[in-house]
Amino acid sequence: PLTAAQDSPWAVHFRNQELRATIALDLERLHPGDEFFSAPDVQAALLDVLTVWALENPSVGYRQGMHELASLIFGQRANGSENNNAG
Repeated sequence: PLTAAQDSPWAVHFRNQELRATIALDLERLHPGDEFFSAPDVQAALLDVLTVWALENPSVGYRQGMHELASLIFGQRANGSENNNAG
């Protein structure tokens, strides 16, 4: 299982961990000072969404700046959900 082959389960695992670390680093710098985007549950949700997207779209993968696009969509969805719950 610890073979150096590119498609071995361990190689895939370590690539996925490296991808998540890259995304997490970008998320740490997302909208500094904004409580919503600094919340651990929001950070975790964005990390999961961006990781899955990158893994499902390997020809594109994850690129710096995708976290900012995802935050716009995520923020709007969260804002719409709060407005729906208020009324």
